[in-house]
Amino acid sequence: MEESTVPGVIETLSEGFATVSRKLWLVIIPVVLDLCYWLGPRFSIAPLMHDLSTLLIVPAGSPSEYVEAINSLRTLIQQSSNSLNLLGTLSSRLLGIPSLIGLERLASEIIGVPSVIEIHSYQALAGLLFLLELAGLLIGCIYLMLIAQQIRDERLDIEYLFRHIWICWFRLSALMLLVFIISFMAALPLSIILTITALLSQSIASLLMGLFWAILFWVGLYFFFVPKAILFSEAGIWESLWLSFQLVRLNFWSTLGLVIMTYVIGAGLSLIFESLAGNPWLDLVSIIGNAFIGTGLATAAFIFYRDRYMVRLESLEQTRSMKQG
Repeated sequence: MEESTVPGVIETLSEGFATVSRKLWLVIIPVVLDLCYWLGPRFSIAPLMHDLSTLLIVPAGSPSEYVEAINSLRTLIQQSSNSLNLLGTLSSRLLGIPSLIGLERLASEIIGVPSVIEIHSYQALAGLLFLLELAGLLIGCIYLMLIAQQIRDERLDIEYLFRHIWICWFRLSALMLLVFIISFMAALPLSIILTITALLSQSIASLLMGLFWAILFWVGLYFFFVPKAILFSEAGIWESLWLSFQLVRLNFWSTLGLVIMTYVIGAGLSLIFESLAGNPWLDLVSIIGNAFIGTGLATAAFIFYRDRYMVRLESLEQTRSMKQG
């Protein structure tokens, strides 16, 4: 019933991009982050990956295919570690901060070779990742709260932002910790089941893996609006989980359409922007364009949530008035 009383997905996406066009300053945070990844220092785990690759020992007399596979794996580990920049952790994918990672290779054409900070211990790696995750969540909170303010009040209230950002940051950090704990607890029994099943039948193991990803998508869909509920409605963690579940339940098909279109638009245009790499000026255009598209999609998600959240509040108010009458 609610889906017929609010704008559809296409209208919501159009309004999201129109809002960002009127308030271009909303793209500043993702643009600055990508410029930091592009031109700033790189945090490299190449030494740790090198130590890991040395553990791949080829026993004497091994078949040539096995030796070739181990050597290929070593090369893959080295290549991935050389291209990985831990600073990219600041762009929280779970919060949807748009980012084009991997443009730092062209920085030398503008400011010289970027400095590389190598991580030599797993303790330092764990500590750095922890700090970067917290910092990334804080940056993501500021970015999304600025969008939420524009959708809710159409104004920029710095005092409100600084007063509430810490509460939202704590709630989102607690939410991410909860997700990590649940994922960790589910990973071990799932890996055991898949390993045993794979020994019996590869087809059944593939079927179970597909079923797992379908369940994961289903759960993610129903809790898609949890960050929006925390930042827009100022709800607590459990209330946000319930709000998101209820809104998706009442607007399932439009929510599914929004998620699919957001992914298709975001992923498709990201590929286009990445294909433009090769010239510093084109990379700069790609960074700005990707930030605009990503911010437009994030804004549309908040508009989608706001419209249906307000309908739900009105419905609850009418129900309460009828009971009192």
